[in-house]
Amino acid sequence: MIQKNTEQILINLNAAIHSKKLYPPGHPSASAPGMKTHTLVTGYLAEKAKLTLAIIGDDIVMDELPVENSLERYGEIVGHLKALDIEAVTFERGVTRD
Repeated sequence: MIQKNTEQILINLNAAIHSKKLYPPGHPSASAPGMKTHTLVTGYLAEKAKLTLAIIGDDIVMDELPVENSLERYGEIVGHLKALDIEAVTFERGVTRD
């Protein structure tokens, strides 16, 4: 089971990806979830050196912990990373919003 703070990161990252599909660039609703995700990730990285999000099949693994019902709960993340053929993303201290 994932921790509450990593779950919040997933919720906001999923919303950020979804918002980019709905709104044009520069629209406040398109950027707000991404900014919130950055805030949550930097807060997480204040306590840990890195955060890794991996896709295995249709499942998300966060810092080596499987996320239950990944595809149903965070389908935007799974679909986006699979479409880009990205198996894992690691965030490290100093990560920027870009």
